[in-house]
This record gives sequence, structure tokens and C-alpha cells, in this order.
Amino acid sequence: MASQTDVINGICHHSQPDPLAVPVAVGNPISRSRCPSENSAPGPSQEIGLDIINSLPDEILELLLSHLSPYRDYKNAMLVCKRWHRIIQGVRVQELERFHLGVQEGHLRWHIMQTKTSPTVTDRYSHCACYHRKLLYVFGGCASTCTTFNDLWCLNLSRGEWIRPLTSGVYPSPTACATLVSHNDQLILFGGWCHPTPNTFYQSSKVFNQLHSFDTITNKWSRILCPVMPQGKAGHGATVLHDMMIVFGGYHGQTSCSNQIWVYHIVESNWTKMEIEGAKPVPRYGHTQVLLGDSAILIVGGFGGPNKQLNDMWLLNIGNEAWSWHRIDVINIQNAAPQLWCHPGCLVGDKIVVVSKNLRITRAAIQSQKEAKPPVPRTVWIPPKEDAAAPQHDHRLCGYKAHAKRAYPETSESSSQESSSDNDDVGGAGAGMMASLPRSPRMVALQKSVGRSLAQGKLSMERVDRDGTSGSRPGMPSVRPNAMRNRQKQLETLKYYESKLKQTMNNKEKAAAANEEDLCSCIQPHARQNPMYVHVLDVSRVVRDRKATWLQTHDQIDSCTPEETIFHSLVQGRGELIMFGGVQMDLSSMQKGLHSTPKQVSNIVHFIRPKRSVRS
Repeated sequence: MASQTDVINGICHHSQPDPLAVPVAVGNPISRSRCPSENSAPGPSQEIGLDIINSLPDEILELLLSHLSPYRDYKNAMLVCKRWHRIIQGVRVQELERFHLGVQEGHLRWHIMQTKTSPTVTDRYSHCACYHRKLLYVFGGCASTCTTFNDLWCLNLSRGEWIRPLTSGVYPSPTACATLVSHNDQLILFGGWCHPTPNTFYQSSKVFNQLHSFDTITNKWSRILCPVMPQGKAGHGATVLHDMMIVFGGYHGQTSCSNQIWVYHIVESNWTKMEIEGAKPVPRYGHTQVLLGDSAILIVGGFGGPNKQLNDMWLLNIGNEAWSWHRIDVINIQNAAPQLWCHPGCLVGDKIVVVSKNLRITRAAIQSQKEAKPPVPRTVWIPPKEDAAAPQHDHRLCGYKAHAKRAYPETSESSSQESSSDNDDVGGAGAGMMASLPRSPRMVALQKSVGRSLAQGKLSMERVDRDGTSGSRPGMPSVRPNAMRNRQKQLETLKYYESKLKQTMNNKEKAAAANEEDLCSCIQPHARQNPMYVHVLDVSRVVRDRKATWLQTHDQIDSCTPEETIFHSLVQGRGELIMFGGVQMDLSSMQKGLHSTPKQVSNIVHFIRPKRSVRS
């Protein structure tokens, strides 16, 4: 019997040679074979291998061909014979159905593209990406050094290599948060935002309304100028329907955003602003915008400004009649993906996939850790109880009545001696508070100073209580400057320690909250603090019933699962999702004012593929 290498050699001999094609998926033992050249004659082993393949049942041959690359090898295999052409068509349908079923049931697996020695794209986030004719195009974005790009890269999904096309024409400005869509053989780029430099004297932030098109055949950029242009936008949504590019929302700068709809007619090359009556979504940017069928656009989430994270959904009905907005009822909101404004979504069949961390699983794990961990006792200052020597309320002394332990002479000499003594044994609540504080040398000196002030104030009140006179007004407390100054010192001291106590309690609360966030590091495997989960939104009933359902999130954590990443791109390829770039950052920790690790900008390509029931 011929080996697997001979079988593949027979396949490649009867197909058209393609130097860019990858025969089979990585991990299959038959992937080590190479196709012979076009002029080489088939050997005896190749003829025997081809006869053996033709004698296999359709089920076995279908299983073998399902391991081919869907980007280039399907086309080559369909040219072998009519039987292979028929089987490959069935394999395409089955692989697509398996991908949709994996998204619905959560049977997905993360993969990382193996980098090669060829030139690679720079780390970036807030870029725009588009899948067009078996290539992934990436434009612009920001770097961690306050730099904005205007370069164009394409990822050859057959070879797993990055290619920077040699382009010409009028280049776009460096932009981030722009939109890139495909129409026929053109890529249309609109809007964007330029990152400011650390020194705004050289470059400040700017929002663009530039419109460019890129010809994928000639690799040429063209600037499109129209008499009527919309306002500069960033973080908006763009969808191509027939010969129209429909743009909704966007950031205009200075914390302002829009809920307007602009339509760019690609053939006529002009803009039209659509006016819609009735209820409409609030202004936003950073939302997900997908096309449902040929007559509806769904808007999911977004950001409406400071402290305005949105998770609502609106349906834009596009028909022959007037356009209209409809609010969508969201079911199972507890399963929704958090922070939809910085995690883009991608439409897969009748499902929208959003990749982000799972707050529900994280909170449940933190709660279980808190229940298993015994409570830590806290040291809290308790004020002392009042005793007989403590001042009590009395209207004659502005709210206090003194109780003397012994009689004091009325001479000023004895008063000055008593007030200048370093006696710390001063009764009352003030003395109890001072005794409960730490006994550092600096604190001891401060306690003595406060004790002298309390003793002097106590002496003055005892004299008033005994004589009932003070100066020329009987029955009133002393209003001498010395007594008022001592009382002011007492109030200032009490306010000082009150503020110190509040500050200490606030620091303890922040430390406890930070410990809760750190518990995530021991919850997930592979030392993942905030792993990303695949959240699925079912939109099959949106057009008919105006309802969308968040499905239950499944655990897909493995060795290739990335950490929480925001401002990445997510597009659909052939039977897989492609995630590129982004910045690893946990926004929830930043919003709570807790400690977070420095942001790490990425240029890694992740693939989300369905799990196979039969291991290759």
C-alpha cells in the first residue's frame, strides 16, 4: 500500500501548481510532503497512490480533504476530477456548518499564528481591518509611544505571512479608529482620529472626514472629494449595502458624539444625510454595526461620553419606504459581554460574536474565594467612655460644664503654673483619644502640647463654674484671648486626627478592593488573570420579533487564550474568526482607581476555530 506522502504527491500532480499554497493543515503528518514540479512525470508510486485514493469511499475521502486549507487548497483539489469537485463542495458546506455550530454551542478553540522571519507588522491598537479575497487588510492604528500610523498591511492567510504592498497615489493621513470596508475590488477608508504627541506644540489631536479608496488590483490610493461632506468622525460604524456605504454615529472631538446617519453613494460619489423621525438611539461611538439581510442594520452598545457605557440595541429598518429606528429587547442581559464600546463584534451567520472577559465568572470566583478565606480582623479605634471628669452639656458654658477635682486659686500665677505643666493625666474624651494614639517621640510631644491646652481650658472653665463671673459680666464664660486661643487649638487638633482617621480607613478599603481583584490571578489556569471569553448574541429574531438573546458563555480557556485585550480587530475568515492587535488592559480596574499593569500593545494574530470531533 502506498504511503500518505505518495497520496498527496498524486493529488498535487493532477492539480495546478501553486507556490503559495499550503497543502494541509499544520499538525498533519502528510503536511511534510511537497508537490512535484509541473514538468516532472508521475512515478509508479504516485500512480498507485492515486488509484488507492480513487478506491476509497466518499466518507473517507471527505474526511481526508477536510484537513486542507480552505483558502487555496480547495480550489486546487476541485480541479483533479469531477468526484473531487463534488466532494470539496460538500466539505465547504460542512466546514461552514461546523463553524456556526461551534459558535452556537461554544465548541471553539484558540490558535496563535506562528510568526516567521519575514517582516511583521508593528504593534498597534485602534486600527481598522477588513477581510477581502482571502487576505486580511490592516490600516493605521496607534502605538504605545503616542504614534499614529498610515501604513497598509495585508496578511496572506495561506502562507501565514505579513506583506506590505508597494502602494502609490494620495496616501491617507495617519489615523486611528477609522473604518475600512470592501466593495468589489476596492477598499474604502473613512474618518479617523490622530493621536496627539506628548508635546502638543508639534501635533495635537484631530478628527478627520477624509475619504479614500484603495484599488487592490493596482495598489493605488485615491482621495475622494465631494461637495458635501459629513463632519469629522472617529469610532463610527460603516456598512456596505449594495452600492451604498451607511455611516452611523461617531466621535467629533471635545467629548461630543453624534447619532446622525450619512450615506455615501459609491457609484455617484456623493454624500446624503438621512433624516429619520421618531425615537432614535442616543449619540454614541465605539459601537458594533452589522448588516442583517438586505434591509436592516443592527447597532449594539457603544459609548455616549463620560460614564455613559451603553449596552442597548437598535435596529435600522432600510426599505423602499422611509427609514425607521426600532429598539430591540435584550434577553439574558446577565450573559452580555462587558464594555461593548472597546470590544468589537463580528457577525457569524445569525450570531454576533464578542470576545472579552467574563464578569459573571470572575465575580463568582471572587465570591467563592472570599467565602473560603477567613475574615481578616481590622484594628479600629474605639473612643473612650465618658467618666465623671468628662465635660458635660450645659447652656451656661456654651455647651460644656466643667467638674473640678480640686480648687484652684484665682491668682494668675497659679493658672500659669498649671497651664505650663507637662502633666499628661488630663481627664475627658480628649485625653482618652490622645492615649489611644501611637506613642512615638513626635506624638508624645504633641500629646503633651494638647494636654497643656486641655488643662488650661479646663482651668478656665472651673474658675467660671466656681465664681460664676468673668470680668464685668457675671455668669458668662471667660472671653480672654488666651482661653479662646487654647480652645481653637483643641478644635484644630481634633479635626486633624479626624482627617487622619478617615484617610487611614479609605486606604484600607482601597487595599481590600485591590486584594479582590488580585484573586483573579489564582482562579484561571495558565496564570491568566483576565482571560478572554467568547460571548455570543443570537440575532435570529431581531428582524421578525425585535428580540436579541445573549447565550450562555462557555469555558474555552486553553494555553492560547489571550489576556483581556481592548481596541483589537475581529473579522471573519473562512470557517474561523481572526483577531489581531489590541492593547492588554483591564478597564474595570482603571475605572475603580485600582492598580493595573502597564499596557502592552500586541501584534499577535489569534484564530478562533471550531473543535474537531476526530483528532488529526
